Amino acid sequence: SYAWKVGDTLDANYADSSNSGLVTPYFELRTNSTLSFYMYAITEDTWDPAKLEYRIDGGSWTKVPNTDFIAGGYTSLFSQWAGSPSGFTNNENIWSGTIGGPTSFVKQEINLSAYTGENISFRFRFGSDSNTPYEGVYIDDFNLTGWEIEKGVVPMNSGTPFYTINANPMTPSNNTCLSNLTAGDSCDTTWTVNA
Repeated sequence: SYAWKVGDTLDANYADSSNSGLVTPYFELRTNSTLSFYMYAITEDTWDPAKLEYRIDGGSWTKVPNTDFIAGGYTSLFSQWAGSPSGFTNNENIWSGTIGGPTSFVKQEINLSAYTGENISFRFRFGSDSNTPYEGVYIDDFNLTGWEIEKGVVPMNSGTPFYTINANPMTPSNNTCLSNLTAGDSCDTTWTVNA
């Protein structure tokens, strides 16, 4: 499968002074919701950070705290200096350095029970300082369980979205559920990031 990557194509390095993000649509979370994904990263340790943020009903972006992780979690503390990317604070928990490998992505899993009933969006965020770029951050197999389409939101139908939604497991019966979703309906799904 293909992964979302912050950085240049293939194994080329990301740019100096970059600020990137991948934002999901809104989901209304049900009881016992979880979010999981697999990550591989090669960044300048402590200086070029990545984090996962959420916002509720269009509010401010807030970092998912380390205490919400069931598996994985942030690996470093951010070291801030004059050339640092914006949106990160000194000594903040972040992902940086080497995490996993090209064939051994590391699972990250988050317990979302604190957000039950909320309309929530997620953002993977990455920033680099003004020197020493590395290969980047890869995110794959994004899986959100226990959600409903936010009322009033229409799924994208034109163009190629940044993700494809696949039923878990893929069978004709739950594929039908996905193709007929309307506001307030629900299905457990896996997102596959398109290349």
